[in-house]
Amino acid sequence: MIKPANDNDRPMALTVEEAANYVGCRSTQQFRREVKAGIWPRPIAPNSRPQRWSLFQLDAVLHGPKRDNQKDPILAAIEKRRGIV
Repeated sequence: MIKPANDNDRPMALTVEEAANYVGCRSTQQFRREVKAGIWPRPIAPNSRPQRWSLFQLDAVLHGPKRDNQKDPILAAIEKRRGIV
């Protein structure tokens, strides 16, 4: 992927490889398993090829709001997988 000059130049839709890398998955297979499990959003047009994921939707999961001073369960699962907690 070509690095954009600034955030305004970022692509709005990512391929499976780019999306997996963006969220920190070790492989596209891991990313697809997590999409199927509901951790990450589904592709924008599931039947299109290549499939693409919305950068905004991925960011919403990564940076979603905390609820009642509790850690977001999706973020907690990601941190656990990465060994942060």
